[in-house]
Amino acid sequence: MVTSYAEINSLGEISFIGGHEQILDFTVYDVAGSLIDLNAATIIWRVGYYGQPNTIILQKTGVVTGLGTFTITLDEVDTLSLSGKFSFQPVIIDFNGDTFRPGQGVMTIIPAIQTA
Repeated sequence: MVTSYAEINSLGEISFIGGHEQILDFTVYDVAGSLIDLNAATIIWRVGYYGQPNTIILQKTGVVTGLGTFTITLDEVDTLSLSGKFSFQPVIIDFNGDTFRPGQGVMTIIPAIQTA
């Protein structure tokens, strides 16, 4: 069985210029298509170099914003020195301590053009 790129990277692709604040919004569903209650959950968002899953270069804590929704805020300093292609995965730890990874996405950070 062959798994498609879209199935592996189900959270899609995002691109932006490094060194600028980014607010990323996510919605999480269960296998039946219902929104997951994240109230008592801890959300960790991890970024690694594309194709190198054992190298975490950035980790942020998510903020629950509603039923099944959370945001990640990337501060300017988080991406100022980064450029290239990265994989990202949100990790949800529920009130029982069980871990769930709802998907993965690809993030391209473009370096800012510096003034002379």
